Amino acid sequence: MRNSSGITMVSLVSTVIVIIILTSIATVASLQSYNQMKYETFKAELEEIQREVDKISSDFQLAKNNSNDSNYSYKTYFQSRNGGTSPKSLGEATSESGVNDIKTKYSLSDNAYTFYLDESGIKKYLGISGIEKSVLVDFSTKLVYSIEGCKDPDGNDDSKYYTLSEVGGGKTYLENSEASKSTSTGVTVANASKTVGKTKMQTVTLTLTRSGTGKNYEIKKAYYSKDNGATWIEANYLGDCKYSGTTVSFVIYEAGSYKFKIEDSSGKALESDVKSLTL
Repeated sequence: MRNSSGITMVSLVSTVIVIIILTSIATVASLQSYNQMKYETFKAELEEIQREVDKISSDFQLAKNNSNDSNYSYKTYFQSRNGGTSPKSLGEATSESGVNDIKTKYSLSDNAYTFYLDESGIKKYLGISGIEKSVLVDFSTKLVYSIEGCKDPDGNDDSKYYTLSEVGGGKTYLENSEASKSTSTGVTVANASKTVGKTKMQTVTLTLTRSGTGKNYEIKKAYYSKDNGATWIEANYLGDCKYSGTTVSFVIYEAGSYKFKIEDSSGKALESDVKSLTL
């Protein structure tokens, strides 16, 4: 009887151990399946948002061309289609959870193109329901950045994905580290008076200066400010804006004290001193 009991107890313990092992394997497999499902959902949702962003970008260009308004902006576009409202700009959304982390990670700058959209904003401005996440959209590059991100389903650490490029979606982006490699160091400003008919103006030329070792990046965007950098307006909205490698030229029609900013293609932003322009 002792032998029989002993065998029964060993069998019982062995069975329990096998059950524990199988349960552990099933739990790990379930967790992996869950993480994979979240990853696939994350990718599908960003792709859906991306398709709508691409469509809006095309619609905007058409609307801008038809408006004959050099100051026509994405804010104007959204307001004309959404009862006078538009999404929060990047500058207006810095108090939102996680926004500053994404802004720093991808060297995003406050401009007329980048907007914050939460779940209700995605529904209202992109027409997409059921996406329970927040994103930043830069319409100048048509890149979408997830605020929350998604964990790598195959990773053993806490690494996360935030853009389609990181999950094989084909979009490109520049990491913040690229800006630190840029040789861009400053902005020089030259201006010349110009008169066309009875209209007086100033032709402004911004030149990107470089020094040190690293990578030479070209000018991506140029901005001007009339309030010492509190708000920036992209120079593209001004007449005759022309980019050429390390220089950009445009025309200003109003006298005043201006500050200028250049962003190179690495995402590095550089500001000039204040310059007074007279007509």
